[in-house]
Amino acid sequence: MVKVGLANCTNHAKTVKLKQGLGSISLIPIKIGKRGVKVRNVWIHYHDLYHLEVAQLDRIQMGNYWVSGVNGINGRVFHDAPIVEEYDSFLDEARIAIHESLTRPSAFSQLKLLCWLGLLLIQGINPWAVIIRHMKSLKKKQAELWL
Repeated sequence: MVKVGLANCTNHAKTVKLKQGLGSISLIPIKIGKRGVKVRNVWIHYHDLYHLEVAQLDRIQMGNYWVSGVNGINGRVFHDAPIVEEYDSFLDEARIAIHESLTRPSAFSQLKLLCWLGLLLIQGINPWAVIIRHMKSLKKKQAELWL
């Protein structure tokens, strides 16, 4: 029930306008030139792109789980076939918020990060350890790409 209420609140027109004013680009469709980009026959937005980027990194420990960025979400844009989620999708979303704040900093991404850090704390997960693990996975991937 809380997830439905939160989804309705975050997708309300006034909320979307405020988020865009603070620098959110999550809902903007990905385009190459003037053409939209599809993954598994689904038009993707920047938020989907963040998930796909994080999925290329090593999994990191968040609480009792090793989080990939996509394996808590049963979405056809991320998987060829339906999956049984390995963990609660909020862990993927928290990792995405960390990734977005580090790679595309804006007032919006920083405020969103603070909210997710609070939620991780409430769940008994050390958010600073998660940030450090994510940064290490980013640096490792960057080093691999330069080889």
